[in-house]
Amino acid sequence: MTPILNHPRAYLERLVRGILDPRRTIVHLGSRARSQLDMYRESRIRARVEQSLSKFSPEQIDSDRIRVISRCTDTHSVDVLRYVNEVRSDMVLQHHVKFCLSEFRRRGVTGVTPDVDCQTLYALVRALKPKIVVESGMYYGASAAFILSAMERNGMGTLHSIDLPSESADAFGTTFGLGCMVPLPVRHRWTVHWGDSRQLLLPLLQGLGEIEMFFHDSVHTYPFMMWEFTSAWSALTSGGVLASHDVWRHRVFDDFVSESAPSIVNADRIYNVGLVVRAR
Repeated sequence: MTPILNHPRAYLERLVRGILDPRRTIVHLGSRARSQLDMYRESRIRARVEQSLSKFSPEQIDSDRIRVISRCTDTHSVDVLRYVNEVRSDMVLQHHVKFCLSEFRRRGVTGVTPDVDCQTLYALVRALKPKIVVESGMYYGASAAFILSAMERNGMGTLHSIDLPSESADAFGTTFGLGCMVPLPVRHRWTVHWGDSRQLLLPLLQGLGEIEMFFHDSVHTYPFMMWEFTSAWSALTSGGVLASHDVWRHRVFDDFVSESAPSIVNADRIYNVGLVVRAR
């Protein structure tokens, strides 16, 4: 049977509301049109990103990861390689992540930060040894899981995550809810700030003082990314690192590096993660 026959009363009520208040119908149709347009734009962006990343091999990513992190943190390449192997052999973390990902696939969840980029964040935090890291865009906590696990190995560090509650995901603290990919043993280093980054980021940075690392993984529009980059850059200590996911989406990363060149000592990409180091 068709939905309208299954729920005739509900559809009749909706039809009556539309007749009595035509503006509701106009807004509804406009929202659907905007939603379809956003989906089209996102699919085009995703296609460009996948094409840009298709040329990378696992061997090249490993080579870039060791080279870039070693240079950006003044860490010996042997130690960076050890950090990469360390996270790959962390069975507790890997088992928990795979357990969550298998459930996400069953539910049709997408948009989780890939393991290849999370390994980069882990090695970066192990090498940089930051006391305070701020990230925007937590979602299910893939990046947070690796950042916090690296902090636990370092024996130091606190992560502050900013994100909006999501109506499409289970609640924070539930088995497969927001932030669920972060293993329980490392959550004592974690503080989550719920709300819009545009309202929370600047007060948080002012309250924390200088930070050693910022990771952007929230709204990937040019103006929003540039605003977050600029805001976090002013809070970074000398030698601190600004990292961003999805840097292949448009030119904002390159433009930020060009505009901030006098205060940058290093800038590079590792697959889909961009790193910028503030001059000492």
